[in-house]
Amino acid sequence: MVDASFTLLDYNEPFVNLVRVGKRRLSHANLMELLLLEEVTRDRWADWENWLEALAAELIEATALHWEESPELQRLHTSVLADPVVGPVYKRSAGYMFPDRNRKLPIRNLLPGVQEITFLHTEDDLSR
Repeated sequence: MVDASFTLLDYNEPFVNLVRVGKRRLSHANLMELLLLEEVTRDRWADWENWLEALAAELIEATALHWEESPELQRLHTSVLADPVVGPVYKRSAGYMFPDRNRKLPIRNLLPGVQEITFLHTEDDLSR
């Protein structure tokens, strides 16, 4: 579970295994930072390159909606722009739209029976 700035609010054990970072790191982690900027996490997605544009567009949308009230999104925006892999895709993803807002993301075989993750969108509220 994340807030409107993609800061992790809660997670389960399979998620810890998926992102391959320690629980201490996850205590104040940002989901988009993990998905876009952590190389070890990039390697977990079956077709990360195909999802990169969609994830970058999600970040662009959140940043546009919550720039003023979210220093976290401002920081993440700067970090993503500076990344040599993600930055160029982020710059050109502004017009991308998910064909289906609740979308399944395939992952490499890392846990028995786990083949995909579903991203579900809810109303954003930074005041929580």
